[in-house]
Amino acid sequence: MFKSFLHVGMVIVLFLPSLPVKSNDNIKRNNLINDMVEKRRRSGKEMKVTMDEFWEELKETRKIKYGYDMHFEKNLDYCRHFAEISVLHREEEWNLKNIVKYCYYCMNTLNGMTREVKKEDFDINKWSSERIN
Repeated sequence: MFKSFLHVGMVIVLFLPSLPVKSNDNIKRNNLINDMVEKRRRSGKEMKVTMDEFWEELKETRKIKYGYDMHFEKNLDYCRHFAEISVLHREEEWNLKNIVKYCYYCMNTLNGMTREVKKEDFDINKWSSERIN
């Protein structure tokens, strides 16, 4: 059984970076990022930030808006790493817009998997066998 989890994990890691990512207008509508930008404007901070400052401020804004969520921070760190690797792998321009695009895709995928697992009739054996075949 552990081998099937490992196999599914390997498939996800190997194939997700090569999947096409469509441009998402949802990135522009993301309330958390808009709230973060508005917070910077109100405090009089410069709009230019480093990558690390951006991710830390995003976590801080999320914490202020919704409270502390350890799982969100872990998922965000994972998806940030995934996004950075994806941008490098695809040889796209190294900028925050591209990294956020892949991070958004990753977070949506993780949220979808979480919703599947939380279903009452979820069966991990059936789920994994459908994806292997």
